[in-house]
Amino acid sequence: MKPGDLNATINQSAPVAFTADPAFKKNCDLICIHHLDKLAEFKNSEEQIFEIEEDPHFYKKYVLYYSDTEVEAIKGLNFAKLNELISDKKQFDAYKKEPTSATKYSAAAKIFIKLPFLALNINKVELVPLRLQIEEAVAEVDLTKTYETVQKYDQLNAEDLIKELISDELANFQN
Repeated sequence: MKPGDLNATINQSAPVAFTADPAFKKNCDLICIHHLDKLAEFKNSEEQIFEIEEDPHFYKKYVLYYSDTEVEAIKGLNFAKLNELISDKKQFDAYKKEPTSATKYSAAAKIFIKLPFLALNINKVELVPLRLQIEEAVAEVDLTKTYETVQKYDQLNAEDLIKELISDELANFQN
């Protein structure tokens, strides 16, 4: 169904108490649930799903698609367990590497992404200042001297920076 037709059908089916309220059109979300036999089938529907979600008219639209494997993976998990699962950094990293793998995490991630009204538990952690993280990362790859050189120059002095970096590199070749 085209997004415009979908919007028209919903507007015609919505109770008058909703449609009469001016806030209805601005604050209404439409969630479509789409079953896939296999998650790999997403590639066949991807363009249509994004067309529905990205259509700027009427409602905010979300298409929650899922596979049989994902349903099986999250069977027996309640909301608290899903919330705990979505907070697992290791599983998030694995999901980022393979977002089309049908796993417990992929199902949980889609649920929380596509149902924006769900509250996500946030584990508060002490943040390490970014400057310290950068300095540590630079030291790990033995680029402290280069990093310090780059910090000496501002954007207006890029030519001098390049000259010094080339000079340092040439000095390394002579050693």
